[in-house]
Amino acid sequence: METAGAVWAVRAGPGADVVSAAGLHKPSCVKRSENHTMIVLNVNQNRKAARSMLDALAGKTELEVIDAGDMQSALDCLGSNQAEVALVAEHLPDGSGKQCIEELTKVNPFMYCLMLSGMDKDDFHEETEGLGVLMQLPPEPGPEYAGKLLVKLQEIQAIMSGD
Repeated sequence: METAGAVWAVRAGPGADVVSAAGLHKPSCVKRSENHTMIVLNVNQNRKAARSMLDALAGKTELEVIDAGDMQSALDCLGSNQAEVALVAEHLPDGSGKQCIEELTKVNPFMYCLMLSGMDKDDFHEETEGLGVLMQLPPEPGPEYAGKLLVKLQEIQAIMSGD
């Protein structure tokens, strides 16, 4: 398990390499690229939990992944980035996934939030109702969830653009 509070930023996709790795509690986060790159904020003490899904996603689109081990690191990082997607663990060292999503969406209400949770679907719906959580993912989502996420994002884009 990774250290809580650590923030790591990695750029992936065709021709990409590591952008930066930041220390504890005072992250120096990666700024948004000039070309369109999806920035994903991975808020999880175990930064490898969603790695297979994120690796598959990187094979489909330009991607920057910012790993934050806790809610405060995620909030610190979000202030200097335009993350489009947040993957949030159900349990964090400094609060719940629900609390984290509430705080993240105060900073960026247009962020797509996904929660990694083993909760029953009905319980999950009851717990997160009204938060605008896009998807529930298992605690360690496999590569097949990359495609599911992209389909959801494309559906939203089609609605927003009137297609």
